[in-house]
Amino acid sequence: MTAPGRPAGCFSIQSGLSCGPANADVSATLARARRAGEGAMRDRFRRAIQEGDLVPGDDPDGLARYIMTVSEGPAVHAAAGATREELAHVVELALRAFPGDTRGRV
Repeated sequence: MTAPGRPAGCFSIQSGLSCGPANADVSATLARARRAGEGAMRDRFRRAIQEGDLVPGDDPDGLARYIMTVSEGPAVHAAAGATREELAHVVELALRAFPGDTRGRV
C-alpha cells in the first residue's frame, strides 16, 4: 500500500471505489470477492471457537467484519497520503483490540 514507486493504496479497493455506473459490474465483482474473504474468515473464527483458540462468547461474524474493515481502511488512507508508519500504528492498535491479545485492550 505504501511501496515506493507504486501507486498508493490497493488496486481492488481503489477500483471498487472509483467505478461509475457504466462499470457497476466491476464494483459488484470486487464486493463479492471481499464478502467471500469475509465469509472465509468468519468460518475460520467459528472453527477457532470450536478448537478453543477463541472463547465461545466471541462473535465470528463481527470479528470477520472488523478484520475486513481494518484491513481495507489502510488502503484508502494510503491513497490519501498516509505513511507506512502511520498505517503500522493503526494496525498495532487494531491488533490490541482483537480477542486473545495479551498486550492489553485499547
